[in-house]
Amino acid sequence: WWANGGCHLQDPSAKLKSGTAAAAGPSRCGSESANDECILPAGKEYSPLDMAGQGRTVTESAELCQERCANVAGCAYFSWWADGGCHLQDASAKLESGTTAAAGPARCGSESVKSKKKLKKKE
Repeated sequence: WWANGGCHLQDPSAKLKSGTAAAAGPSRCGSESANDECILPAGKEYSPLDMAGQGRTVTESAELCQERCANVAGCAYFSWWADGGCHLQDASAKLESGTTAAAGPARCGSESVKSKKKLKKKE
């Protein structure tokens, strides 16, 4: 998936390629394809930026931001930037495009955010 709305489907012979702004993953999270992992969406964030009572923190990875969200009551989604910025959102938040953030739900499952290539904070 590309931020401009483009969606490209591949068969099982496709190889995962890094260095693009696209989000990619298996046809179903939790399936046996793609090593049972899903890829974090690129170019997405939830709005409003912060849920009540929560502000920006810094985490080393998107996965740690997701873990923070999973441990905060009422947190449904997170948005994470490469500078380490971690923001938490409640269930009323809406997914938006056109950003450099990675975003996803508080917990992996039907809407997974486990990353095959961990997104790490830029130094």
